[in-house]
Amino acid sequence: FRQSLVSKPDITEALTGLLVSLLETSQVQEAEQLFAQHNGSMPKDRFFQIGLRLAQALTENGEYGKSDQLLKTIQAAAPPEEVMSLLLELQADNLAASNRKAEAIALLQAQLDQYAGRQPITRNLQGKLQQITLLYENAPAIQFEKWIGPASPQDSWKGKVVLLDFWAPWCAPCRAGMGKLKDYHSPYHSQGLEIVGIT
Repeated sequence: FRQSLVSKPDITEALTGLLVSLLETSQVQEAEQLFAQHNGSMPKDRFFQIGLRLAQALTENGEYGKSDQLLKTIQAAAPPEEVMSLLLELQADNLAASNRKAEAIALLQAQLDQYAGRQPITRNLQGKLQQITLLYENAPAIQFEKWIGPASPQDSWKGKVVLLDFWAPWCAPCRAGMGKLKDYHSPYHSQGLEIVGIT
């Protein structure tokens, strides 16, 4: 890819390939530098696509400030609604991850007002709003038709991480995944992990 950048007058494909490769191999700093060097030469659709992937990688690395700056740059380029939806969701994620849940909720509510009645952006923003609203909140009680095991298990889950596994006895991949769940349970149960199978 690097050789293509030097030899091709139209570097879009090579640049996109290199940036995607860097992001997939967690070389975020190098991708960030390359994106900054070449984002002016990219078509807008590639700029939005790669920019959002880079912003997401920065968020995953805990670099919320850098991610926010990049998202503002993308927003200034007047993206289409489907890109704007992803951008706003990522901005809300950054705020929530920075212990600014109230700001994330306010951002999403303001954008829902701005985009009222326009699908799919409002549906996406409503989903993100529901997700962020539940952050750091107690889970609602679950009503079980039949429980197999100790009585009133939900009382014992308070303060723990509870992984709910929705499965069916006829589902081969569901049954196959149970071994992996046991692998998670063994080392982490003593640290507060509970795994509950629901069928």
